[in-house]
Amino acid sequence: MTTQSLSAVASHIVGQYSQASKHMVDAYRHGAQRLVIGANTRYVTFLKSGAVPLVNDDVKTRIFKVQTQITSLSRTASTTVPTVPRRSSTSSPRV
Repeated sequence: MTTQSLSAVASHIVGQYSQASKHMVDAYRHGAQRLVIGANTRYVTFLKSGAVPLVNDDVKTRIFKVQTQITSLSRTASTTVPTVPRRSSTSSPRV
């Protein structure tokens, strides 16, 4: 195996690890988003069912507003998390 082909293999392996890390971050984002959406859906269904004693409509309205803010914050956070840098494909090889 020559030095050039060894370098090419090493670059390919680094690229594969980079791609795997991107897939892991995407899976984490989608999983977290599904978790928040599912919890939000169950929570809103629970509040609308009327099974919450001693809570009037004003309190329910405020709870809905807070839940909406939490949901929008979690969606914003999941889309603004920085992606894994693509250093292996954009930088020159190091010596």
